[in-house]
Amino acid sequence: MTTYLEDLTEGSEYLSAPRTISEQDITAFAGLSGDFSPLHTDDQWVRENTPFAGRIAHGALVFAVSQGLATPVIDDIAVIAFLGFERTLAGPVYPGDTITARWTVSQVRRSRSKPDRGIACLDVAVVNQDGTIVQKGADTYLAAARPAPPFG
Repeated sequence: MTTYLEDLTEGSEYLSAPRTISEQDITAFAGLSGDFSPLHTDDQWVRENTPFAGRIAHGALVFAVSQGLATPVIDDIAVIAFLGFERTLAGPVYPGDTITARWTVSQVRRSRSKPDRGIACLDVAVVNQDGTIVQKGADTYLAAARPAPPFG
């Protein structure tokens, strides 16, 4: 069932399935992004030089995975375009951590110039298996309004 702009109500929540971040995910993302910082590649360096217990996942990796987790959740919304995002990296994600994302509709407004669409803002929180928020922020979408019924 398609969820149109006017079906979105402030406070509505969408929850993703969980996904475990593996050491292979972190290594592959380092290769893909070119970010081989010891924060992500060297357990000993991290333990000796940071407050973290070992190497951590890239913040951009956690963001990318959370966007992938959004796909089956947000796909019901009649999204025309993904307009933007904000993220705060609130805590580390270690290899073996399982993350889940929750989106909460924070604002919905119809376009004045194009009434067949509008803006939907969703707050997002990415949590680990302990319920600790590891990323938080907002996603902004351009969404279609419900089509007018045909004349007849």
